[in-house]
Parts: sequence; C-alpha cells; structure tokens
Amino acid sequence: MFTVLEVNETSYENCSDEGIIFNFTGGFGSDVIKLTQPKTYYFIANGGYCYNNDMKVAVNVVESVYVYQPPMMMMMMYLLPLQVMCVLLLLTRNRQ
Repeated sequence: MFTVLEVNETSYENCSDEGIIFNFTGGFGSDVIKLTQPKTYYFIANGGYCYNNDMKVAVNVVESVYVYQPPMMMMMMYLLPLQVMCVLLLLTRNRQ
C-alpha cells in the first residue's frame, strides 16, 4: 500500500515530502480525494516511490460555467402546445 501526499509544486518537481499539504493514508485503495477549488493539485507517492518509479500526478482543476441547454425534444414538447393553441385561436377568429 502506498501513501499519497498532496504537496506543493516544488516538492512535486523534486519528489520531496518536505512541502506536505495533506497526507492521505490507510484507505485500502478506497480513498476519495475531492478537488473542490480551481487550482493545480500535486500528488506524490511517499517512501521513495515518487523518486524511484516516478509515481506522481498533477491535476489541473479549472472552474467551469455550466449553461443548461435543454434537448430539442424537450423544447418542442413545451412549444408545440403553444403553437397549436395559437393556430386554434386564429382559426376560431377567422370563423367569426
């Protein structure tokens, strides 16, 4: 089992455990690391595995702006009754 350390960029580049931000240990492979802020996160394996086996990863989290765009079918479901009602209204006015 490996110990995963969140470290700063310098420690990441040098595979050093001196700039530890957080120590993730003991989850038997079930650890979950939430990346909640838009920034670059740096992780290394402790115990020499980073330096000897290059076991490290950097994750760049960017802030996204999600704009919901409803599928075309959903839009048609809402617009179709309105269009039918307008046509019926015009037909009834023309009969008068």
